[in-house]
Amino acid sequence: MVDTTGSAAGVVLLGKWVYTPAPAAEVNATLHDSYRRVDLRHSAQLLEDLLTELGHIQERFAASASNPEGCDTHSPDEPHQQPLHV
Repeated sequence: MVDTTGSAAGVVLLGKWVYTPAPAAEVNATLHDSYRRVDLRHSAQLLEDLLTELGHIQERFAASASNPEGCDTHSPDEPHQQPLHV
């Protein structure tokens, strides 16, 4: 799960890992947990793109989960239960 709520500017929680974007051009972004720290020299932009896309997916999922009528997976004749998409 991607969580940006309550975190410092740009910091993203990824389960037990924390992504911290580079504060300046000459400093690398990092990915770390309680025991390890990984400098992201070349992959920071790819990870940021992935996090952006995951955020969009979460938004779409939350919107469709809160509106079963708007979900195209279930027919209108089915009882309205909370949809489960895997």
